[in-house]
Amino acid sequence: MKQRLAASYAISLLVIFLVVLNAPASTLINSVGTGTLRNDYNGTVGYEFTVGSTPLYVSELGYFDNNNDGLNTAHNVGLWNSFGELVATATVSAGTGATLSGGFRWATLATPLALPANATYRVGALVNTSGDYWRNIGG
Repeated sequence: MKQRLAASYAISLLVIFLVVLNAPASTLINSVGTGTLRNDYNGTVGYEFTVGSTPLYVSELGYFDNNNDGLNTAHNVGLWNSFGELVATATVSAGTGATLSGGFRWATLATPLALPANATYRVGALVNTSGDYWRNIGG
């Protein structure tokens, strides 16, 4: 069964979003969180997470669309394994052309990626001061 995981994740100072799909599409996590909205940083923001006892299959990566009205610029979103190796990447396009679901704009991976049970990953997106917001949690 496919499952979409749209997550607002935070690494030290910020929050970012990713999608993990598993087999027909149902959302696992779709909350954008309650952290402070920011768009005053240029760099990568994200979060570290550990897969539970059931493997997941990532087929899309997403970026938060604050007002569901499109993104000002395209955003690269990536997934890194615990060794720091980039294992998946996608670009969420600017505007309203990318699929909108759960407050996120989505980009499909060229090849779905299996995430083994109990493995640790980092998801992150390149953010900038273009006016597209992300949520800052804990920083």
